[in-house]
Amino acid sequence: KTLGFWRLTPGGVYPILQRLEKRGYIKGTRKPEDGRRRKTYEITDEGKKLLETALQKQQQIAKTMRDLISDYARDILNIELPDNIPPFTPNMFSIVNYLKGKPIEDQVRILTKTRERMLKLIKRIDERILQMDVENAKK
Repeated sequence: KTLGFWRLTPGGVYPILQRLEKRGYIKGTRKPEDGRRRKTYEITDEGKKLLETALQKQQQIAKTMRDLISDYARDILNIELPDNIPPFTPNMFSIVNYLKGKPIEDQVRILTKTRERMLKLIKRIDERILQMDVENAKK
């Protein structure tokens, strides 16, 4: 899932599959299905290693971004963010695309939780701005 950051199209997927297969990360097999020959792909051991490395890198990047945002909030805004803040990514606000196809109950739950987190953060930012205004007025 890309949360709307990248749109999957056949013209974009198949060249990637070809490169992955050429490099030995996946193995394609043609099988007859419904009167047509379909190609299915399986991840190879080499592909699993690459995937594991990519996932570890993604987690490191997400942690680094969370740490940077937390440091900024603490050092500049003088607020402490909770340890469980969600990862901030360039596509953070593409949640609508992420929700497509999910049951309504899940959508409501996810949106409600996201709204609560955002409102808490906005409140903290507003409080810090007010505090900075008061400090600035004293000068």
